[in-house]
Amino acid sequence: MGEGPESVGLGGAQVSGFESDPTAVGDASVSSQTALGAWVWAGRTWHLPGSWEASPALPSPSPVKYLAFLRKRMNTNPSRGPYHFRAPSRIFWRTVRGMLPHKTKRGQAALDRLKVFDGIPPPYDKKKRMVVPAALKVVRLKPTRKFAYLGRLAHEVGWKYQAVTATLEEKRKEKAKIHYRKKKQLTRLRKQAEKNVEKKIDRYTEVLKTHGLLV
Repeated sequence: MGEGPESVGLGGAQVSGFESDPTAVGDASVSSQTALGAWVWAGRTWHLPGSWEASPALPSPSPVKYLAFLRKRMNTNPSRGPYHFRAPSRIFWRTVRGMLPHKTKRGQAALDRLKVFDGIPPPYDKKKRMVVPAALKVVRLKPTRKFAYLGRLAHEVGWKYQAVTATLEEKRKEKAKIHYRKKKQLTRLRKQAEKNVEKKIDRYTEVLKTHGLLV
């Protein structure tokens, strides 16, 4: 879940939202956490929703706005930048970079604490993931508001791995379902075992409670 002691995993489509644009609260939350010293990794960036009214400074789901951004280039030597990323993870990373003082040592260190992925590759698929509640699409956007996923925008501007990422995500979800079913079964068996021996260990439980070892 990162390389530091206080790492936070953000799993996908819930890292989004800011006022009318569902990408910036999540981005702002990520940038603030990395600036405070937390290690953050963000997965499923291809499934980030964004509104059609997004700010030009943010990764808008409108292809027209993003194509206008693609036309920005250095007049004399375009190879010197600006660099236009096509992968959703890199678009997300570039947006977070714009929210950090990345040209300072502190900002660069904060940016180094961020990892971004299009899907959720190993070993992160077995790590605990969280969302940014204030950035959920259901909270940020009206039901009638038009929106699109970042993966669709990336695909329309040249990202070539939408189908591959979707296939890998389906495989990961199938494995996760099997794991969850096994986990539920083990939890049920554990509760049954505890119930079976409850009467046998009553006196020991009382002693432990007396000494404050059990609540």
